[in-house]
Amino acid sequence: ALPILADLDNNVTLLAESDFPLKDANAQVHLLETQLATLSKTNSDLLAKQNVAEKDAATILAVKDGEVLALAKSTEELRQQLTNVTNQLEELKKDRSNERKKFADQH
Repeated sequence: ALPILADLDNNVTLLAESDFPLKDANAQVHLLETQLATLSKTNSDLLAKQNVAEKDAATILAVKDGEVLALAKSTEELRQQLTNVTNQLEELKKDRSNERKKFADQH
């Protein structure tokens, strides 16, 4: 019975010693799972920030597009005013020329 008990003791000791690598591996797996969860959370946070940044960029572009359209409209209005003033100036030149002809014809 003693040799069997001694053998059993040895087996228990070997099992106990062989359990350490398993505990170490379990600890490493737990650490990796924790790191993966952290990376996953960081990735989600970065994606959320990217979405906000893309929405902000879209808003800024929309505002800038609006400003460009307003500037184009304003430029077109100024161009029209310039055309009107140019036409009025041409009319004044014609009137002046006609007045000179009338004056010359009368004298």
